[in-house]
Amino acid sequence: MQIALVGALSLVAAACDGGTAISSPAAELPSPTFGPGASGEPGPSTTGAPDSSDLPGAPEDPSILGHAPAVTFLGEASWQIQRPSTADHPTEAYADAPSYLPGGTLRLAVSTDAPAYTVAIYRLGATVQPMGDSGPQAGLRQGGPIVDPITKMVRAGWSYTYSQPIPASWSSGMYLAKISGQGGAQSYASFVIRSTRPSRFLFVSNTLDYAAYNRWGGSSLYWTGVGDPAPGVHQAFAVSLDRPSTSQAGAGQLFTMEAPFIAWLERNGYDVTYTTDYDLSTHPQDQPLPTAVLFSGHGEYWGEPLREWLDLHVVKIGDVGLGMFASDTGYWRVRFDQPTATGPRSIVLYKNALYDPSIRARCPGGYTRKADSFRWLPCGLAGPGNRPQQALFGVQYGSIVPGYYPYRLARGAPTALLAGTGLQPGDSLGNIAGGEVDQVSPDVPQPSGNVVLAEASRLITRDGGMAQAQAAVHVLPSGGRVFASGTFWWGWGLEPDFAAANAVPAGFSQLTANILLFLTGH
Repeated sequence: MQIALVGALSLVAAACDGGTAISSPAAELPSPTFGPGASGEPGPSTTGAPDSSDLPGAPEDPSILGHAPAVTFLGEASWQIQRPSTADHPTEAYADAPSYLPGGTLRLAVSTDAPAYTVAIYRLGATVQPMGDSGPQAGLRQGGPIVDPITKMVRAGWSYTYSQPIPASWSSGMYLAKISGQGGAQSYASFVIRSTRPSRFLFVSNTLDYAAYNRWGGSSLYWTGVGDPAPGVHQAFAVSLDRPSTSQAGAGQLFTMEAPFIAWLERNGYDVTYTTDYDLSTHPQDQPLPTAVLFSGHGEYWGEPLREWLDLHVVKIGDVGLGMFASDTGYWRVRFDQPTATGPRSIVLYKNALYDPSIRARCPGGYTRKADSFRWLPCGLAGPGNRPQQALFGVQYGSIVPGYYPYRLARGAPTALLAGTGLQPGDSLGNIAGGEVDQVSPDVPQPSGNVVLAEASRLITRDGGMAQAQAAVHVLPSGGRVFASGTFWWGWGLEPDFAAANAVPAGFSQLTANILLFLTGH
């Protein structure tokens, strides 16, 4: 398999040496409109990190993303929030589905204390593109949170008060609905428009993470302020999609985790369509196959069908490449409930299977506490799991690391991936290692031919210990090609307007382009 990897990487070198344009010069295209701002809003907590806050009664981490620079979703541009919603003067909304196809209908449940509101739609790409404005709509203050007494799941349960047909002219992408109360507060509701055509790259938005960290109404998969679902368990056993988001003015983790990578992809002209981890976790059979699938930032929660879809197409058949520009991804195995016409609306995860009635029913002979983790077999059979992250990615979650550390090209970094970058093994890629980091775990089998591309050592963990981060690349026997960044912040290294992307070398963008070329096999 080392030979297979070398052969695959030689295609990258040939393309670069032959003068083929891998990425367009940034100066020839509009600059992205995401950047550091002064809002100071903390990002979502990352305490659900495996092996730490999944313990019953573990407190929520104050926030890894509190170290992140604010992103200008607050500002004076038309798409930005000028008057954030507050508890006293709310304007909030959520969509009836995480994504839509052209020809479908976006429905928003809007609650506002303003007499009227407007909805303006924007598409996020290399720039933020306005797609239209609703005009005044009658305002309605809707009800408060509804708490499930068993799971402590919170939902809003509002009426859908706004609808918007999705025109065929709206291309696949990441969209924001900006809801503005007349003379009052504003907020976002984010959604994705999918495509029915196969594309070269499929970008997957981590909407399950958005929901897991959302604290609207008093609970999340990390915290409860509405009572504990079991003695000493201070986190809900389920979360609902039927509620606004408390993070980034309603946009979830979009600006922090995904917008920089999206801006880079579209600025450089890649053929990319979009979907969500929710869609691939509930109906992956409807997704046209791309040449490669891309994730960015953080995607800790997957439904089993998503992992099975990747195992089939990346590992077994080898007809899809996988680019994990993300870390701590695919750890928890979630399931879904509360079916509706647009799909299930609740995400169920007990984290500690001692409380999970489904696990108890399926496993009469006993089970592990972590039976809802992909690392562990559901009914407690011996050994780490049937689907450890490392079996697919080549690395897996290791530690929570606040802040940013230099990532250096490993001594054995494949030289073909460095073609045209001006970089050499040992060179720094900038301060992009951190958040929740992955590494090659020595006690877990790794794919044959797995090669470490970049690494960072002596990282200070949340608990004051030492850790390392590693990025890896490999070609599977099927021909499936995989890259895993091992850090939250790879996308930030591509976005010069982010303060975290300091000391990133000029060749970093070309390195990323070479990785994408490798994933597609040509």
